[in-house]
Amino acid sequence: MPDGLRETEKETNVMGTIHSNLTDHMVSAVSDWYQTMLEASRKNLPADRRNCAENLELEDILNSPSTYALMQQLKPVSFFRFLVYYLVHQHAEDLSGAGYAADSREERLRCIEEICSVMKPVGLAGRSQKEADAVRRSRRMRDYLVERMMEDMVRNHIAQRNTEPNGKITYLVPVDLQDDCHKKRLSLHACRTTFFADRISDDLFFVLALGLQMTLADVEIFLKKALRRTGIDFWNITEVAVYLCLTCRIEQKLQFCVELRKRYKAMDCVDGEQQTLQNAVPWTQVLADRARQLVTSMGNHRLTADAEELTAFLTQYKAITAGEGTYTHSRTKCFLRLKDQLEKNMETIGRYSQNASSLVGEPQASVINGHAAEGMIQVYYPTDTSVCIPKGTVFTGWKP
Repeated sequence: MPDGLRETEKETNVMGTIHSNLTDHMVSAVSDWYQTMLEASRKNLPADRRNCAENLELEDILNSPSTYALMQQLKPVSFFRFLVYYLVHQHAEDLSGAGYAADSREERLRCIEEICSVMKPVGLAGRSQKEADAVRRSRRMRDYLVERMMEDMVRNHIAQRNTEPNGKITYLVPVDLQDDCHKKRLSLHACRTTFFADRISDDLFFVLALGLQMTLADVEIFLKKALRRTGIDFWNITEVAVYLCLTCRIEQKLQFCVELRKRYKAMDCVDGEQQTLQNAVPWTQVLADRARQLVTSMGNHRLTADAEELTAFLTQYKAITAGEGTYTHSRTKCFLRLKDQLEKNMETIGRYSQNASSLVGEPQASVINGHAAEGMIQVYYPTDTSVCIPKGTVFTGWKP
C-alpha cells in the first residue's frame, strides 16, 4: 500500500467488512486433521510413548481419507464471497428494511452464507417443502442484493439503467477501462454471473470499485485478499487513473480514466525530464510518490483530465515508464538485468566448483545447482576419496 494512503482511509475497514468468512473454518479444519493424523500415528506405539510420538510415513499421510477431505476444503476462495460480505455490510439497513434480518453480526453472517449458497445453480428436486422455501428465500435475497449493487453503480454514473419494450430492466455496464471502454447490456441475471464469479479480471474489478465508490483501503484489501495481488500497479496507467479516482475529487470517473489513457498514449517523452529522473530509485516508489504528491497538491479541488497539475504529473510519469533510459520498466530491461545477474552468479558458482575440484583432484567435477549468496553447492565427486568440505555442503556421490 502506498505511503500516501490517508489515515482516514486506513480506518475504513476497522470493522472488517471485507472477508471471505472462511478463514476460521479452514484453521479449524487443519487443526482437526492434525489431531486425526496424530491419533493415527500413536495407535501402534506403547502407552508410555503415545503422548510425544508421531510415527506416520509420508505415504500414510497422503493416502489418508482425512488428508483427502482436508484438500477438498482448502481451495482458493471465490471472489464473490468477498463481494457478498462487503455488500451485505454496506446494505445491512436495506436488507433489514426488505424483511431480511441483518442488524446484528450473527444475522449478517447468516445472510452471507444464505446468499453464497445460491450464487451457483441450486435445484429444488428432491427437497422438502421447507428446504425448497429456504432456497427460494435465499434467491430473493441474492437478487435483491445484486439489484442494490447495480443501482449503486447507476447512481455513481458507472452503469446505465434501461427499461426494455417488454418491461424488463437491463443495465449498460463497462467491462473494461480501455480506450473504447467496451460496454455490455446485461440483465440482472447476467450482472450476477459477471460480477459474482469465482474469478474476475482486474479491469472488471476496478469498474466495480468505481461503481461502488470503494475507498483506496477497500480496493487494496480486495486486491490482496480476493485477487491475490500486492496492490495498485503504478506502472499501469489504467491503475494510476483508478488510484486518482479513488483519492481525488473527480466527477465523471469513467470518462476520466479513458481520457487519461488517451493523453498518456499521445504524449511524447521529454528528454529534460529523463535527465532529471535518472538517479531516482526505486522506480515503483518514485511513481507512487509522484501520484501521492499530485493528490496532495489538489487538496479538495476538483481534478480534471486537462488540469495543469495532471499534465506535469503525466510528463514525469511518461519519462519514467516509457523513456529510453536505464530506469525504464520494460520487459526487455527486466530480462537483461536478470540475465546479467545470472551470469555473475554462474561465475561465482564456477569458482566454487573449481575449489571443490581441486580438493578431490577431479577436474571434471560439475555443479548441478547452487546458491552463491549462501555458498551452497552440489557437486559430483569420487566416493572413495577423502575430502574436507565446509559443514553443511551437500554432495552427490558417484563411481566411474
